[in-house]
Amino acid sequence: MSIFFVLGKLAFITTSRIVYIAPGEIVGEMEILCGKNEVAFTAKAYEVCDILKVHKQDFITWMKSDPEFMYRITTSVAQKLYTAATAICQHVRNDAVGIVSLY
Repeated sequence: MSIFFVLGKLAFITTSRIVYIAPGEIVGEMEILCGKNEVAFTAKAYEVCDILKVHKQDFITWMKSDPEFMYRITTSVAQKLYTAATAICQHVRNDAVGIVSLY
C-alpha cells in the first residue's frame, strides 16, 4: 500500500466518475489512515505526469516526524471529506425536491 503525490501536469482517478488531480495533490492517504490494504480507485494518466510513490510505513513515519506534513495531510483529508459531504447533501436535496414536487 502506498500514497501517490502528483508532481506535475494532471492525472485523473476513475471510480464511477472522473476526478482530476492537480499537481501537488495526494492520492491514497485516506486508505492508509483508515487501515485499508487497497485503494478504492483506478488511476490513469490524462497526459504524461510525474508521480511520487511513498510506501505506507514511510508515509506513517513521515507524518509522525513532521508536524507541517501532518497538517498538510489533515487539511487534504478534510477538504476531500467536505467535498464528498457537500456532494451527498446536494444529491439528497435534489431527490427530496423531486419527491415533494410529485405530491
